[in-house]
Amino acid sequence: MLKIMFRNPRREPPFVSIPPALAAAELAAWEGHFRAGLDFEGRGLTEEALGAYKAAAAIESEHAELQFRLGTGHLALGRADEAAAAFTRARDLDALAVRADTRINRIIRDAIEHFQGQDLMGLDADTILAGQTADGLTGLETFYEHVHFTVEGNFRLARLMANMIGQRLLSSPGQVRDAETEFQACAERLAFSLWDQKRVWNVALERISVPTFTAQSSHASTIEYFRERMLEVDRRTTRASWGEVQRDYERALRQRPDDTLIRWNYAQFLERSGRIPEAIVQGQAICQRLPDNAWPHYFVGSLMAKQGRIREAIHYLERALRIQPDVPFAQEEWDRINAAFPITG
Repeated sequence: MLKIMFRNPRREPPFVSIPPALAAAELAAWEGHFRAGLDFEGRGLTEEALGAYKAAAAIESEHAELQFRLGTGHLALGRADEAAAAFTRARDLDALAVRADTRINRIIRDAIEHFQGQDLMGLDADTILAGQTADGLTGLETFYEHVHFTVEGNFRLARLMANMIGQRLLSSPGQVRDAETEFQACAERLAFSLWDQKRVWNVALERISVPTFTAQSSHASTIEYFRERMLEVDRRTTRASWGEVQRDYERALRQRPDDTLIRWNYAQFLERSGRIPEAIVQGQAICQRLPDNAWPHYFVGSLMAKQGRIREAIHYLERALRIQPDVPFAQEEWDRINAAFPITG
């Protein structure tokens, strides 16, 4: 029923590459080889591009984007091990160090080895998840971008952790279902619907549409890839499917009425489909369960304002601002209402 695994083995390119510190003549030669590689790569001449990049690396190899391009070339030619080494080097050389690099991972592995057997378990998720792919490289089947897991990636990581904990705690582990069956069961319990699939891709698209993602060499192709995934969901969506989405949410909430994340997703679905009164009801239910959280109160207040329920809207917006005075959207909505309907108390 649900299938959200989209194969794309591309590793994440670096965010910032430090220019080579070379004498003028060497720098000119390096830049010439690098530009030639980009030109060859753009024309689909992988062997020639790789040769040019290697010539640049012979002058100066400590350049993040150059290493990423080397990895891309090796991967295109089926040399997964060489590609993995180059991608790892590109990550380690990235001047914007927002990912766990080789040094950080080594520290973690050393700590696990040191404390192994002292109520500490280690899971080499990097190696195991990569080993589950056809070429041994994780990409957009596992991550939306540099660190955030896809739904499928999160499921596979959680399954690895659950299996490890189960082996430690259970003397006789129960029957293990195949991954696809387990994923379907999780998706049903979470009411992970067609609408949610598009929603999470849209959230990821918004995330990568701002700097520093816009500076990445793969930015245009990644944007296109995300939009294709959203269009794919649109092609599978019919008017009847929205009724199925609602039934999925209601079934999940009958099983777990206090799950505020499911209820929040349901409220957003109702709002986006124009069913504002029903969205308000779900929002109010979240406010009852999370009385000290600002965002559900803002959500309910903003929807009530759209319906002209001004005094009720003011109550929820003021509650949001008391909980968290720096919520900009709540203050903006309150100011807008006060301008249109001066609040006298």
